[in-house]
Amino acid sequence: MNPAQLALDIALRRESSFATYRAGPNAGVVALLENLASGRAPARAFLTGPPGSGKTHLVNATVRAAHAAGHACQCLFAEQIVGLNPALLGGVIGDGLTVIDAAERFAGRPEWEAAMFALLNRVQDRNGGLLVAANAAPADLGLGLADLRSRLQALALLRLQSLDEEEVRRTLSEVAGQRGLSLPEPVAAYLMRRERRDLGSLLALLDRIDRAALAGQRALTIPFVRELLAREALTGR
Repeated sequence: MNPAQLALDIALRRESSFATYRAGPNAGVVALLENLASGRAPARAFLTGPPGSGKTHLVNATVRAAHAAGHACQCLFAEQIVGLNPALLGGVIGDGLTVIDAAERFAGRPEWEAAMFALLNRVQDRNGGLLVAANAAPADLGLGLADLRSRLQALALLRLQSLDEEEVRRTLSEVAGQRGLSLPEPVAAYLMRRERRDLGSLLALLDRIDRAALAGQRALTIPFVRELLAREALTGR
């Protein structure tokens, strides 16, 4: 895959849709993103929130919804492209909807910051839509390019909140059920005690448990999960 293809790779997870996002206190943010994907206001927004709050899920959901509505959409996953040549951003026209995920990866890299600023200018000149997602608000990203920071601060700021423990536990059970897994309450409680309680980390762990259980033909029990976590600790997963 060449850099341009990688930069615009949509590679969206099947489950990443607005319908599969546990909104909880973030229902208002989800509604605004649905409007953005459909071409309604806000035309340009900046999405941030704590780890595990679902930023990348909502980025993917927005892109999927935009495509489903027949809108042109280009998505840049900074995590994937930051090791490449910043000049590849010059190939992004900036019309339709442009989406940038994990924009914090560009911060402190002058060439990437300049390329991103030029892209935002093209989006504005073409009256395109824009969604930028990052782990902090623009003022807290550590950007060296003041013009880029100012441009990002002008976007509508959408802040996600973490789900409470009961919502996280309910989501774990629902996702397990969608995978055909039975997640007993004691096992869910054990996961909540032993691991980071943000939803993203727990869903990633559930995915690993699912694969390990399938490979070993094991039921989801506390001893099995304890064994898996111990093995991961030894191998430094």
